Amino acid sequence: MSTNLTPIFLTLDSENSIFVYLKIIFAIGCFLNAIALFFLIKQTPPNQAIVRKYLIVIQIILIINDVNLEMGFQPIPLFPAMGGYAVGLLITAGLPLLTEFAITIAIYIYTGFLIVLCLFYRHQTIVTEGSPFKFSKV
Repeated sequence: MSTNLTPIFLTLDSENSIFVYLKIIFAIGCFLNAIALFFLIKQTPPNQAIVRKYLIVIQIILIINDVNLEMGFQPIPLFPAMGGYAVGLLITAGLPLLTEFAITIAIYIYTGFLIVLCLFYRHQTIVTEGSPFKFSKV
């Protein structure tokens, strides 16, 4: 039983159009990140100061993630195949692809961890003192 596998070829025009779309998405993301940081720093009420710190750190990590994906990694997916390749600055500088995957996954894990911490803090601030859901201070 033999299967005919056709090679996947991405033309230079297709690759360039993917680059243009990624740059547009990156520019829109930078603009929205700047607006979010401005509002977090300038418009957060004083009673939300501690939560603001969590949200600012989450926003900074998301900016780092955007820069890492767009500048350092710059993945090019090959559809319909489950594959792709990367042409970012870190990849062309000689960083192994698996190391860049590990960096990207670490950024995602750290982002999720910070979101859980923020939700945990918010939950603990609104739970009343006698509630079984309130953790004691250790």
